[in-house]
Amino acid sequence: MMVVIPEQGRLAEVPFPRLLLDLYKARFSGAVTLSRERVGKRFLLHEGVPVFAESNLASESLGV
Repeated sequence: MMVVIPEQGRLAEVPFPRLLLDLYKARFSGAVTLSRERVGKRFLLHEGVPVFAESNLASESLGV
């Protein structure tokens, strides 16, 4: 069964854990960007596995 991943959506409709599971099942490689107001987060996945994450919040950076 093929998992269809939309190019955009709302986490209110598809919770983040479910999105990650669907991306894993689809072996998705690429970037997932989440944003709300002035907060942005980006996750890079390789074949469904997160390999990098970043946030524009300084409090979420290592070493701060």
